[in-house]
Amino acid sequence: MAVTPDRMLYRCVEKGLFSTPSGPVKAARYVVSMPPHGEDEGYTFWADEDGFVLESYEDSICHGRG
Repeated sequence: MAVTPDRMLYRCVEKGLFSTPSGPVKAARYVVSMPPHGEDEGYTFWADEDGFVLESYEDSICHGRG
């Protein structure tokens, strides 16, 4: 994931099960953007309940499941 001193907005947009090699886990999909830029210029990622990133995408429009 990107590191920046600028303000970043994290928004949960979906919750559900995410397939992993160890089986499905409860997870949430987040969209990250940097205001004033919109979410279409940000990225998205799936994280489990502990905050461990399961999969990330450079384009927030791409939000397929693992």
